[in-house]
Amino acid sequence: MLSGVAVTDANDIYLSGYDNVIIHYDGLSWTHIDAGVDDDFPSISASASGRVVAVGRSGSIAWATDGVWEPAIENSCREITELDGNDNYLYAQCGSSGSIVRFDGTIWEDVPLEETVGNTEVRDIAVSTPGDVFAVGSTNWWPGGWISHLNAGSWTSMDFPVDSANTFSAFSRASVIESGDLAITGLFSVPPQQGLVGVFNGEDWTQYTNMDEYALIELWGSSSDDLVIIGKNGYLLMISEGTMSEETFEDLFMLDMAGNSAGNVAVLVRYIGQTEGQSLFIMRRL
Repeated sequence: MLSGVAVTDANDIYLSGYDNVIIHYDGLSWTHIDAGVDDDFPSISASASGRVVAVGRSGSIAWATDGVWEPAIENSCREITELDGNDNYLYAQCGSSGSIVRFDGTIWEDVPLEETVGNTEVRDIAVSTPGDVFAVGSTNWWPGGWISHLNAGSWTSMDFPVDSANTFSAFSRASVIESGDLAITGLFSVPPQQGLVGVFNGEDWTQYTNMDEYALIELWGSSSDDLVIIGKNGYLLMISEGTMSEETFEDLFMLDMAGNSAGNVAVLVRYIGQTEGQSLFIMRRL
């Protein structure tokens, strides 16, 4: 079963999944890749420079430079759930605990969260530069969702505007979008549950709420005024210059999304009821 997608351009797409599956599309055909690591690969990332990184569920990481695959040095994670970075460094989230590790191309080292966040659920990490990292997750106490920022070697909590009428049960995704702003997704837990998108420009938050779906699973953006968000129940949200546009595809189950430009975003989907095979949709803005 496929579960991850990465895009560098319309003719350079990678898919990953269970049972040691990595597949590459070169604009003409799909090719299976042997990465030299026996594992499930729930997620994959790629950059225009030729670096591709596949994340193994049991803690292994394989990467390729210009098409040559090799296993990365072993790390302390037994389960990697998220990974972010660029050609020269990687940050990996170890399961749902408060453990994060960093790879500088030579060695792995632990990057523990501050005590107030430790032992809570980490949902996602987003990397801007090697020393500028964001983590999001949830706790069991009000307001529930938390955001932490690693800068100059230490973690600090970030405030998000919330009151008792809009209690969070979780922040779920984080991404440093192309413009350098931080974008997150989450949900309000007060019935009826509803999704949330927040964008931080370094000084202030902009919030988007009252959407049709609360289970938001991935986001991508070229700027704070150009965001694409998917929800697992066939939900697609586009935010353009502050205006939300929603659509729900009732026959689809969204799995993952990646993009490299405002006009080239790929979404990996499965038809509901489909027992074999999956479909890749490429969304292009005209």
